[in-house]
Amino acid sequence: MPKTNLQRIYERKALGFNDKARTLGARGLITAEDLARKPLWCFYCDVGLGQSNSEFDHKIAFDRGGMNEPENIVRCCKDCNNRKFTKTPEEFKAYLDARWECPQCGKQFRPRYADWKRGYGTVCSRACSGRRRWVVGR
Repeated sequence: MPKTNLQRIYERKALGFNDKARTLGARGLITAEDLARKPLWCFYCDVGLGQSNSEFDHKIAFDRGGMNEPENIVRCCKDCNNRKFTKTPEEFKAYLDARWECPQCGKQFRPRYADWKRGYGTVCSRACSGRRRWVVGR
């Protein structure tokens, strides 16, 4: 019986995960069937997904000690996968819930993750940063 395009996609993704894990020394092995069994909703934001517009992500990244096992892989939307990067699910949720108010204009914003971790990112834009620098008495 010929394979469908979706089966081929899952096989390529599983092969890519397995190659990356082997290169980085992470243990575990993923099959296309493991990926196909994942539920069709984003693990991080609970949005419903279709087969074609979903991605897979390791909950705990390889550089954080994660393994290439089915329990560590989740289906997610492209937006969450790009924003999560190597954060743990707890760090990612804390970052998504974080909101700041710009002291210059009062706008609610979320700083970049690297700035947030370092304690920077206190204003919403370069324009507000420049205004803060040139205002006398601040």
